[in-house]
Amino acid sequence: MLLGSVLGGLLVGPPPVGAQVRIDVAPVIGYYHPLGTFDQASVYSTTLPTSPQDLSGFAWGGAVHLWSGGHFGAEIQVVDASSTIASVITPGGPSPPTSAHVLMATAQALYVASRTPEGPRVWFGAGPGVVHHGGDAYAPYDSPTEIAATLSLGSAVAIWSHLDATFGVDMLFYAFDLPLPPPLEQNPGSLEHGSQADALLHFGLSWTLGGR
Repeated sequence: MLLGSVLGGLLVGPPPVGAQVRIDVAPVIGYYHPLGTFDQASVYSTTLPTSPQDLSGFAWGGAVHLWSGGHFGAEIQVVDASSTIASVITPGGPSPPTSAHVLMATAQALYVASRTPEGPRVWFGAGPGVVHHGGDAYAPYDSPTEIAATLSLGSAVAIWSHLDATFGVDMLFYAFDLPLPPPLEQNPGSLEHGSQADALLHFGLSWTLGGR
């Protein structure tokens, strides 16, 4: 609901006279790499990452761009990154590897900084997003979801009549807090806590549904 409302608000009003509305649909693949840190914790779990970088991994999803003419547009993008928390040695023996997923959904306003009929288009984006931590690693802790601020840089190069190659990098900024479960609440702090800056590098093929 939040992302849909933002996208609608970005494009209020009719496009300029003579402008064509363009819709680009693109599958996205890439690599997710968190750059933040976790504060030192009083209690640790063998099923959780010891640092945000343990969640790095292959990412896939999709994006929709809507251009209303001129230099402005909007984007909705949903991408899921998967990783595996490695086994660690405990007094009871090695712990099993644990799967983790980070789902990122963003809604951004876009500004096209460079566009030519023959050359690449380059744009900047900004807007809200949500980051959902899930998988077996986070399922016992209610799979937390955080609100994020997103900045991005993207580009597209025409390779066929209605087909572009797209490239981009997104940065998601948010505060992450995973509270201690009830049996451990007598301990101070959280299981995981800290300021996060998640990087998503991605590319794909964009199919144009509207006019160029």
